[in-house]
Amino acid sequence: MRRGFLKSPGALSIAPREPGPSAALPKAKAPSVQSRPQAAPGDGLTRVVELHPRIVCSDIRLPPERAPHFMYLPPGRADMVFVDYLENLQAMARWPVWSQCSPDVPTGSSPLYEIRGIPGKGLGMVAQRHLKAGELIVSERPVYAQRADLPRSSDFNYFNGLPYIAPVSGLSPSAQASIYSLTTAFGTKRHRLAGIFHTNNLELDITHEPDPQNRFVGCFPTIARANHDCSPNSNYYFVFGSFSGQLRAMRDIEEGEEITISYCDALAPRVERQAALERLFCFTCGCPSCSLPEREGRLSDERRARLDTLVASIEQPSATVTLEQLRDGLQYSRQESLYAKYAQVLFYGSGTLLCRMDLQNGLEWARMAKVEYLTLEGEDSATLKALSSLLPHL
Repeated sequence: MRRGFLKSPGALSIAPREPGPSAALPKAKAPSVQSRPQAAPGDGLTRVVELHPRIVCSDIRLPPERAPHFMYLPPGRADMVFVDYLENLQAMARWPVWSQCSPDVPTGSSPLYEIRGIPGKGLGMVAQRHLKAGELIVSERPVYAQRADLPRSSDFNYFNGLPYIAPVSGLSPSAQASIYSLTTAFGTKRHRLAGIFHTNNLELDITHEPDPQNRFVGCFPTIARANHDCSPNSNYYFVFGSFSGQLRAMRDIEEGEEITISYCDALAPRVERQAALERLFCFTCGCPSCSLPEREGRLSDERRARLDTLVASIEQPSATVTLEQLRDGLQYSRQESLYAKYAQVLFYGSGTLLCRMDLQNGLEWARMAKVEYLTLEGEDSATLKALSSLLPHL
């Protein structure tokens, strides 16, 4: 699978965030090392600074307050590694979530999907039975996660893989195998691990409020098998209460149908989507939306452009956008099979309608948005909880 960083519908900027494990996460800073470092085996650049959980300084040449560190979780095991500043890792180590088992997906009498070869795509995820809209397909914790932007020495780069080799080498054999089983879109242009993570990482929404200084990404070996479609049938959402990524069906998916997500800005014109996918992941998209005849393709681009303009105009409640324009946005979303955008229009639109003192339609749109976010993100959805807390008071 080829993929880059995504924005999930759960990252809506006006939705309140629920208290969770990230409430203990400090801002992007690093403290001094208080415990006496121990030498770690390997290249001589790393040192163990704590043992339970195991936390390692990645580059002893950097001042401790600037050096990235990596921590293996759960404590006493090495199923996952997280890379960040030491103080932040020490705070994360105290989160109660690590004493909980990794969430599983009940499959009933038959498996939900299989991983198999897809012509022209490599491996992909295919439904093994009919999947209902809203059904949870995958729930898993990342095997590798990190702060998106960390300072590195000049010789720690994508080409030699030094930012990744030491953290991955301390993982359990099964975790390492799951990482190395994934595809890199960059061939020999980057170290294999750098290519794997840059191809497959997804955003982790683990801060209390959306914060550009606290961006995190992670690699989910199973979710990584979902290939791209410009009108995907599934949605990725990160649940920080269980520290797991979830993949849900956004619509009914038939047995034998490929399970897909989107790797790019779904509202960009077709030529821009294809250029971005070629540049970032080295493939040409041949999904149904990109394979439309010229006239139908232009109409699709126009609908997506209008939808993009509408969503941008209602992210904050607007007194100028009309109910007719909002209904047009829902129609464009349906025509393009963009289910996450359909939910966004309902959610933002409810705020706009309430701003216009249209209480009847505003409340109805909020109720419809609640149903859609339950389908997209499940009961742990921050947006769903925000709507649930809002509706009883209106």
